[in-house]
Amino acid sequence: LLAGMRWVGRGGVGLLVLVAGRRGVFLVPDGSGLLAAIIVLAIIVSVIVIGSLRIAHTNPVESLKNE
Repeated sequence: LLAGMRWVGRGGVGLLVLVAGRRGVFLVPDGSGLLAAIIVLAIIVSVIVIGSLRIAHTNPVESLKNE
């Protein structure tokens, strides 16, 4: 459970930045919404996938042993 805490923190910071950016760009009073959540989730998932692919690409035998 505690291993996921850093991703929760990164997601919170990402939402804070995106919501503030959406308020400034689109001139809406409330920048929070589904679009900001989708963007943050896509960034977090892509980081996890890229990291997993990098480990599997550099040493495929060791990556199979860890599973």
